Amino acid sequence: MSCQCSTSCGKGTRDRTVRCFHALEYKDDIFCDSNTRPSDKQPCNKKRCLPNIYHWQTSVWTECSNSCGYGRKSRDVWCVDLSRRKVNDDLCNPSSKPENVSSCYGSKCPPKWKHGDWSACSRSCGRGYQYRVVECVGDTKCDMRTKPPVWRPCNMGQCSGFLFWRVGPWSQCSVSCGRGIMKRAVKCLARNGSYVDDSSCTTPTSSKPAPSRVCQMKPCPPKTCKEVQLIGGQQDDGEHILMVQGKEFKVYCHAMMSDEPKEYITLKTGPAENFAEIYPKRLRNAWACPSNGSHVEECDCEDEDYNLSGGSYFTKVRLDLSAMRIIAEDKQFASTRGLNPPPYGTAGDCYSAQGNCPQGRFSINLKETGVRLTSKVMWGSTGQAYSQIIYRYPGGLQVIGKCGGRCGTCSPEAEVGLRVELEEDVS
Repeated sequence: MSCQCSTSCGKGTRDRTVRCFHALEYKDDIFCDSNTRPSDKQPCNKKRCLPNIYHWQTSVWTECSNSCGYGRKSRDVWCVDLSRRKVNDDLCNPSSKPENVSSCYGSKCPPKWKHGDWSACSRSCGRGYQYRVVECVGDTKCDMRTKPPVWRPCNMGQCSGFLFWRVGPWSQCSVSCGRGIMKRAVKCLARNGSYVDDSSCTTPTSSKPAPSRVCQMKPCPPKTCKEVQLIGGQQDDGEHILMVQGKEFKVYCHAMMSDEPKEYITLKTGPAENFAEIYPKRLRNAWACPSNGSHVEECDCEDEDYNLSGGSYFTKVRLDLSAMRIIAEDKQFASTRGLNPPPYGTAGDCYSAQGNCPQGRFSINLKETGVRLTSKVMWGSTGQAYSQIIYRYPGGLQVIGKCGGRCGTCSPEAEVGLRVELEEDVS
């Protein structure tokens, strides 16, 4: 399961994951003989490097997106030859490509007064006062001569009247970001303390106070990697905070220099605990089960490996945000081996027709990703004399499977797939 060469031309290296495998389980390295450990690096030699006749060229920066304070600026970047003619970007060294988006600072923002909402009247009838918070925002001090008033008089009507409006405090904004609604209780009250119909308090001089109003919170994060690109332009791939089901959620945005960015989850536990394998060995005696089902390198097996065998070892998995489902077939961020590397969450073999002798394994570990598998995710098996042993850890974060048959595989049932949900503590 070697990765690609570290260079596109000339000499480089390839890395691969080497793990200790013992008794059908991956173990710590102490269980294996360190003297026989295979190398995890291998030299590689790509095509001869071309002379450095191509280089990057840039346009001038655009103006800062904000006239004051911090903003963003951008520029075009393209690859040219010695005659400064534009050529395909693949001919230039990607590691030396200049940034096309940068932060900028326009100038110091002029100071201005910012005020909050008026409080309820200090009295339920007669003359009273309303207060509000007034503060100076900006890089310098505000002119005190232009400071808005912090209080104003209010009149809730004659105290001799029998009916009056009782107004409660405003609720919090209905959203944590973007445009929402604040509400408050507004009731028509009699002096004896009883509530009456609101129409009784409505007069030409005493209309009902507003029970709701619009509130504007901080801007919401984008909902997809495409929205990230629309806001910030084409950019390098990386982690971003998206708004998913009303919560902030971290994803890895891939292909951000293309027209179709995609969302991935970074698997914190790595490929050692996120893999899918179809075991390659096939017993000559289909009804045998050597060593009680443990992996045995020396076995009476077919000379050729099972042609559907392979392995996939994942560092990231793709997430369909609209369906909240992991796209198991996407191996963009997986090291693979064999002719048919299996999808995420799949395992099998063509080893034995004896029951309870599966050799294929898969492991799913979603710890610290912010999502977990739903309880509806189930595994089905196909093939002949198939068997499966699925262990689900509590909480939906981890699943380990051992599957096989003659030839048998297990995979998530198609109707639900690998459906996920946000963890409750995701902020």
